[in-house]
Amino acid sequence: MFAANGYAATATRAIAQAADAKDSLLFYHFKSKPELYLAAVRDQLDKLAEGLHSATADQPDAPARLRSFVEAYL
Repeated sequence: MFAANGYAATATRAIAQAADAKDSLLFYHFKSKPELYLAAVRDQLDKLAEGLHSATADQPDAPARLRSFVEAYL
């Protein structure tokens, strides 16, 4: 929802509703909207790092690793 609507336009209530959860449960796990946003960003960065590592791990040389890195990133 943050990616689709932007940070300011995304309400925590809407996030909880989309997750079929109560607002209170959301705030049990994340103390604030900024904390929730940071967790979402970190999750995406972790997924990106895993994908980039997987794409480049078996490449035989630097040019092949770079090509795989760019393809995976884009």
